[in-house]
Amino acid sequence: MTNTIPTNNIEKIWIANATFFIEGLAYLQGYDAPDYRYLHKHIKFRNLLNDDEAEFVLGTVPKKELSSQPFNGKTYNYTAAGTATVGFKGIDVSFLEDGIYEVQISVSADKNVRNYVSLVMADAALDKHSCDDFCEYRLFEESGKVYLAKKDIIGTDVPSGSHISVEGSWTDGTIFHVEGEFIVAEAPLSNFRQGKYYLVLRKHITKKQYVFELGQVRKNNLGARIGKPSVNYNASYFATLQLKGIETRQFELGVYDLYVSLAYGNKIFTAKLDKLLQIVNREACFLMD
Repeated sequence: MTNTIPTNNIEKIWIANATFFIEGLAYLQGYDAPDYRYLHKHIKFRNLLNDDEAEFVLGTVPKKELSSQPFNGKTYNYTAAGTATVGFKGIDVSFLEDGIYEVQISVSADKNVRNYVSLVMADAALDKHSCDDFCEYRLFEESGKVYLAKKDIIGTDVPSGSHISVEGSWTDGTIFHVEGEFIVAEAPLSNFRQGKYYLVLRKHITKKQYVFELGQVRKNNLGARIGKPSVNYNASYFATLQLKGIETRQFELGVYDLYVSLAYGNKIFTAKLDKLLQIVNREACFLMD
């Protein structure tokens, strides 16, 4: 066993709401593993601030096409190389404290031994965002390591010199739509992959909160809004996804403040819109200034 090498090649990694998913290969080079009983796989999230760790068991996905693989002049059976979250059900990471976590994977022939190493990603440009009703989750790669950042969806107030405006809105029965400009000087969005917008609805009294991912629309010369016409901020325009609006039928009745949060890198900037959403019954909603 001394010549075995912990190896991984992660093909897919993502978060849906607050549930983490991973799929790919995790095995020991130079070690026969014809089925799940031969390998023990784990994943952990290590908080960079205080070194707290959360560990979870990973499942095995059979890969029969890897049953005969050469390594150092010999042939090995890597059928048990495939891995994913147990039952493909994902891992709930909502309990994690806000912070940045390094994600590592271990594969071992002994259930009591850990061989944690960094994830090897098929997608070198990993940068994915998701949210629940309170937090934003970002998976990203930096210097050959994979990280998970968790932040409160209500971030810092926008810096002076920023610009926020509602450029369009409508309601149709229980559906409402908003779109507009949210330009932060230190977040120059020249394309749609550089940041992520969210709409936050917060009820006045009970603080009930709903969060929705927003899309982006490209507009020219948005940098001029903050006195930087030569800088490309042309993706700094938010809108409901595909301009279709948001369904409110299942919301609690009442009046909601509207906020837009911009996730850029590991920062979140939040601005309050000059609109209120009122839901008075299950048949209609209204936007008010």
